[in-house]
Amino acid sequence: MAGDRVNRHFDSLCERPDNAPMNDKLHQRIRSLAVGLTVGVCAGALVMVGIQLLLVTAQPPDQSLSGLNSESFRNYVRAWPDWMFLILLLSYAIGSLLSGWLAMRLSRQHPYPAVLAAVVLMVAGFVNLSRMPHPFWFALGTGLIFILSGWLGSRWAQQTRSKVSD
Repeated sequence: MAGDRVNRHFDSLCERPDNAPMNDKLHQRIRSLAVGLTVGVCAGALVMVGIQLLLVTAQPPDQSLSGLNSESFRNYVRAWPDWMFLILLLSYAIGSLLSGWLAMRLSRQHPYPAVLAAVVLMVAGFVNLSRMPHPFWFALGTGLIFILSGWLGSRWAQQTRSKVSD
């Protein structure tokens, strides 16, 4: 099974130079944190990209948008109505919520993995924000929405975990 190969590879990476394995609990926590963060961030990013692709199909760019020409992309985004920026914020919220939920569920740790996943997505969101024109309220909303949604994802994971254990 592929999961066993990944675990054996991870085990080999976490061994000390004298080949004495790490403390089992610490090893398990690091592994679950790494898996939770990776899967959470990737799933959240995929959801955001999927929603954003639907957004672009709602108002397709004209023929002047050619390849990776950044100026033509900026002109395309400048023409967006406010509702498109709201949908973009919604994609950030849904992606960050899912990311936080998955990171928390898979890592089985307190909300730190969810917040870390939200911070990773927020940094990517700010890089994206720095490259496109946007209204002022969108910049404010971007910072708030990632952290709030990641935290809500962790709360959701805690609630579903307590329901499953009951």
